[in-house]
Amino acid sequence: PIFHDGMKEWSCCKQRSHDFSMFLQIPG
Repeated sequence: PIFHDGMKEWSCCKQRSHDFSMFLQIPG
């Protein structure tokens, strides 16, 4: 994923910082 201004942008779509927080909670 591409990290930009606290937001992550996937190649297929753009997710908000809310999903970014959940992304950090993923173990591993």
